[in-house]
Amino acid sequence: MRERVRAFLEELEGECKGRVLIDHPLSRLTTFRIGGPASAVFIPESEAEIETAFELSRNHAMPMKIIGRGSNILASDDGFPGIVMLIVRRGIKGIRENVCEVEVDAGVSMSRLIRWSLERGLGGLEGMAGIPGTIGGAVHNNAGSRGTEISDLLLGMRIYDGEKWSWKGREEISFDYRRSDIGGLIYKVKLQLHKKDRQTLERLYEENMMWRKKSQPLNMFSAGCVFKNGEGYSAGELIERCGCKGWRVGDAVVSEKHANFIINVGRARAWQVFELMEAVRSRVFEETGVELEREIELLGDFPPTVECGEMTFERLESGDTLYRPDIKG
Repeated sequence: MRERVRAFLEELEGECKGRVLIDHPLSRLTTFRIGGPASAVFIPESEAEIETAFELSRNHAMPMKIIGRGSNILASDDGFPGIVMLIVRRGIKGIRENVCEVEVDAGVSMSRLIRWSLERGLGGLEGMAGIPGTIGGAVHNNAGSRGTEISDLLLGMRIYDGEKWSWKGREEISFDYRRSDIGGLIYKVKLQLHKKDRQTLERLYEENMMWRKKSQPLNMFSAGCVFKNGEGYSAGELIERCGCKGWRVGDAVVSEKHANFIINVGRARAWQVFELMEAVRSRVFEETGVELEREIELLGDFPPTVECGEMTFERLESGDTLYRPDIKG
């Protein structure tokens, strides 16, 4: 594997000016602050360099993962045996300003984009105040909050599918709750915003930020909501009802502020977060019959996820690592 990585990098560095980081810890690229090293991290400077990286990864049979700010990822303690391509372009521009169309590079953070729109009196994003990550990741996962999803504002995007570049309109893509069928790398996004009084926008933004800070552990290392909400239920409410708040494996803890967050309170390992997720999923299934679907993405090698009905706490409590407040002694 290392020979393949070396050959890949020699060709990549010979053809591209983008930055290359060898054996780079994924803990530095994810909001969980967890994860071993990727074989290499590549930060492309242009569309042509993205094409080159894709071509070389195919030629050398190198696994490749595209990430932005790593806000929805749990990376393995063993790292990722391949190339992580980091999309960090950060340009925003208003186009056709009379109709409030905005074009933004996929690597722009949601926080920066929201502030940019507020300063120009452009509404639509203020309800997403506090959502982490980049606009590219938000579109890919159809992020949303308080009744608004990013797909509601989407006009189209520039995508590379590994073979060619294309613009896809909103009508060409299928979106669902926290998912899409986008089959490629998102490079640019075009949004439809609307004119709104700046003071009103600022007030709504502050109200939404206050709500999020009050209800979510924003000051802790996490990957956001662990499980998806389902038809007629909130994952967080189910987890809380089943008594899982405060459960922990090592430094991985189910947040006391919001039960659908697992937080890293020190030096949590990926396997600890994974075991805690499985324990919570199992308890919710036992108590309610609901099998929670994971929202965060696993990067690297993890144990296979088993059917909830086949899971036992004894299996997960190897080494007495799982602490449950409902167990005394």
